[in-house]
Amino acid sequence: MLATNFGISRHLEMADLKVSDIVELDRINMSDIIEKSGGTYSPEKRSNALKQEIRDGSKIITRYIGPKLAGYLQYSVDEFGSCYVVSLQVHPDHRNGSVLIWLIRNFKSCIPAQHIKELKSSVHINNAVSVSLHKRLGFSLRNTENHRYKFFLATGL
Repeated sequence: MLATNFGISRHLEMADLKVSDIVELDRINMSDIIEKSGGTYSPEKRSNALKQEIRDGSKIITRYIGPKLAGYLQYSVDEFGSCYVVSLQVHPDHRNGSVLIWLIRNFKSCIPAQHIKELKSSVHINNAVSVSLHKRLGFSLRNTENHRYKFFLATGL
């Protein structure tokens, strides 16, 4: 997995990945959105799911500023060349754009090597910030399912 700490890129094994940092950032960013969708955020459930997603091949790009996780992008690629962006989170203290840009640039550098033809993403309907970001990045709405928008973007590769 490509990950970074203090701006240095290196490959990490799951044992090196700070799952607790990701779970905490998800709690900060997603608790209210999940509650407004009728659910409850469970750190234990997210931790277990994240560990399983990593075992199943999910990749995570992290950006730390100092010892603190500033943001991450989690994705998985299937055998047909579709890439599902599982999660993209930026800490509220780092929403000036630089962390988001860094994550997207590092993610884009992975696309040609993995022969990705299409990006897919799922967004809670009430997550206005994420919906707006998807539209700005050129994603198209495919459908709505389970209180979530399903977006896609052809990569042209």
